[in-house]
Amino acid sequence: MLERTAWFILIIQIPIFIAQKGEGGLGFSQADKGIIYLYWVLLQNSLPLITGRIIDNSNKKKSLLLLSCATLFIAFLSIGLYHNLAGLLVGITLVSIGVSIFNPLMKGQIGNLIGKKNGSFGWGLHFWLYNLAIFVFGVPYSKFLREQGWDYVFIGAGLLYVIALVLSLLFKSEAIDEKPRSSVKINLQETLTVFKRNYNFVLLISMSGFAVLFMQFYETLPNFIYDWSDTSNIVGSLNLNQAFTMETWAGSGISFEWLYNINTGLTLLLLLPLSIYLKKYSIVNTLFVGVALVVTGFGLSIIYQNGAFLILGFIVYTIGELITNPKFTEYFDGISLKNEQSTHMGLLFISNLIGYPIGALLGGYMYGSYGEKAALAQQYLSIKYGQNIEIENAISVLKENLSYNDIQVTNLLWSHYNPMIAFLPFLLIGILSLGGILIYKKLIIRNKYIRK
Repeated sequence: MLERTAWFILIIQIPIFIAQKGEGGLGFSQADKGIIYLYWVLLQNSLPLITGRIIDNSNKKKSLLLLSCATLFIAFLSIGLYHNLAGLLVGITLVSIGVSIFNPLMKGQIGNLIGKKNGSFGWGLHFWLYNLAIFVFGVPYSKFLREQGWDYVFIGAGLLYVIALVLSLLFKSEAIDEKPRSSVKINLQETLTVFKRNYNFVLLISMSGFAVLFMQFYETLPNFIYDWSDTSNIVGSLNLNQAFTMETWAGSGISFEWLYNINTGLTLLLLLPLSIYLKKYSIVNTLFVGVALVVTGFGLSIIYQNGAFLILGFIVYTIGELITNPKFTEYFDGISLKNEQSTHMGLLFISNLIGYPIGALLGGYMYGSYGEKAALAQQYLSIKYGQNIEIENAISVLKENLSYNDIQVTNLLWSHYNPMIAFLPFLLIGILSLGGILIYKKLIIRNKYIRK
C-alpha cells in the first residue's frame, strides 16, 4: 500500500511539475512532456517482460524486493533534488527499474496467496486496500507536500519507500524446488510462449486502448483541469473548507488532488461489492462493460468546462476502471500455470507497452496543439494581433490587450478553439479497444477456449 500511495503522488503531480505553466515546475512544452513520457513508458513497460520470468525462477525474492524499494527511493530523491532534465530522466529511469521488479514480484506473490478460487474477491480486496491508503493518507499528504514546494512532493513521497523497505525485511516467499535454466533469451522465449497461448495477444493488444485512456486520465487530464475546468460553483454551494480547494482561473475551485480522490473514494465504496457481484459473470464480458464505462466517463470529463460534468465523468470513469483493472489482473492470474504468476503479471505490461507510448506522443501533441490554454492564447495573439509572445506570458498579454480577466479570457479561448478536440482521438481508440475485446471473445468461443 505504501508503494501504491507514493506512486499515486508521483503520477498526479508529475504532469503539473513537468509542463503546467506558472506552477514553478520545469515549464516544458506539452510536446516535450510527451517525449519524456514516451521514454518512461517504453522502459517501464518493457522491463517486466524480462523481470517477471526472472522473478518466477528466483529463490531470492526478498532481496529483489529490498532492491526495488531502495531503487524507488533514490529515484524520487533524484526528481526532488534536481529540478532539471537530467534529474528527471535519472529519476524516471530508476522508477522504471524499481517498478519492473516490485510490481510483478508482489502481484505474483499475492496471486499465489489468494489462489484461483478466490481470485475475484482477492484481487478486489487487493485494489481496495491500496485505494484505502490513498484516500485516507495519500491525497491529503500529496496536497500538503505540493503546498510546501516541489522538493517536498517527491522527497516526501520517496520516504514512503524507506518505510516499505523496512517492512520488506519481514517478507517471506515460497522457495521453488528446482531452479530452471535461465537467461535473457530463455526468459523472453518462455514469455513469448505465454503471450501467444490461446490468443492472449489479441486481448492484450485490445486492452492497450484502455491503457491509452488510463494514461490520459492521469497524464493530461490534470493539465486540462488546471486550464479549463470550473468547479467554483460546487465549492460555493458546498461551502468547502480551504483544505479541499485551490485557486484557479475561476476563483476557488476543488483541489485536483481531491478531484482524483473521487476516484479513490468510489473505489472504496464499490470495489468489494462489485467484486462479489461480478464473480458470476464472464470476465471477458465484464471487461467490455468496464472499458465502455471508461470511454464514456472520460468523454464526460472533457466535454464542458462545467465542473459538474467533470465530476460526473470522474464517477463513470472510476466505475469502469475499478471493474477493468482487478478483472484484467484476475483473468491473467487465473490462466497462469504453476510458477508462471509473475510471468503473467509481467505480460499485463504489454498493454501498457503498446498503449502508453501512443498516449504519451499523441497526448503531448494533441494537447499542446489543440488543448493547452497558454498555447492557444499564444496562437490567438499571433493570428489576431500579429504578436509573437513567449508561451509563459501569452495569457497575461492577451488579458492586457483585451482588458479581460481570467474568466473572460478562458471562456473566449474555449469558445474559439473548443479544446475538447484534443481528446477526440483517445475516445476513438477506446471504441476500437471495445471492438478488439469482442473479437477476442469470438476467437476463444470458436476455438473452444471457453473461459470465465
